Amino acid sequence: MKYNVNHLKYRRLRARSLSGNLQIKNQEILLGQNRLNTMGGSLTLEGKIKAESNKEVGITARITSDKVNLDSIFYVF
Repeated sequence: MKYNVNHLKYRRLRARSLSGNLQIKNQEILLGQNRLNTMGGSLTLEGKIKAESNKEVGITARITSDKVNLDSIFYVF
């Protein structure tokens, strides 16, 4: 599924121009070429989230940042 979101607000995170691909199958969420503008720059994210068991979730991700403010990362997260 492809998606485009103009604006996202989640707790302290504020993001604009979100877009990417999302696929759900076999208890996995696959993320491909996801992009967003936030924290003074942009992020690109690829990866997967997998339900390993009822109590464990495995996350594998590659995140690339461009001109993101370092102090904003610590504030947001």
